[in-house]
Order: sequence, then structure tokens, then C-alpha cells
Amino acid sequence: MRETREEIDLEIKREQITGQLNSVHTLNSGFTITPFVAVVDDLPTLKQNFEVESILNIPIIPFLKTLEDDPDPNHKSIQEMHIFKFNEYIIWGASARILKQIVDIFKNNKLI
Repeated sequence: MRETREEIDLEIKREQITGQLNSVHTLNSGFTITPFVAVVDDLPTLKQNFEVESILNIPIIPFLKTLEDDPDPNHKSIQEMHIFKFNEYIIWGASARILKQIVDIFKNNKLI
């Protein structure tokens, strides 16, 4: 939650958190990311810092259906790699591994 505030200027309150996903490790830097899922009714104007390339407003169900295996051999490792597509953007790496968890939850609950 601290990172969300620092990186995109979005304050998340504890009561907005609906769940926690499994931690994901970045392969190059070795960081551990512990993702949380929150519901925000009114999204304020977001301001990214230097760590954030772009902030995307994406319709979740159509976006999650773009899941595919990452074809880039430079992204291959001992871990399963995926990509998601939105317009001209390709989301890959740790972000895609986090989103894959959401796809699995949605599929297990027959939401997609």
C-alpha cells in the first residue's frame, strides 16, 4: 500500500482491501512483491513517479482474456512467463505473473 501511494499517489485504506495474492519475485532485481487487491469507488487523478512508465485505465475482463505465453526468448527463465496486451502496451514480467493469479481466480470462479 505504501508503494501504491509513493508510485502513483493513490491512498488505499485498509477497509478497501479485499484480498492478498501470492508474493512474486522479480527475476533481475530479486525484489519480492506482495500484491493486494482493493476496490476503489472514486478513482482520483493519479500521478506517477519516475518508477512508473505509464498508468493505464483498462477494462479488467477483456484485458485478462488477452493472456498468452510470452514468446520473447529473452524473457524466458525457469519460471512460466506470460504477457497481457492492451492497445499498444505489452505487460510482462512480474506484473504479468501477478495478473495471471487474478486470471486463475476469475477462471476458478467462472467469471471469465
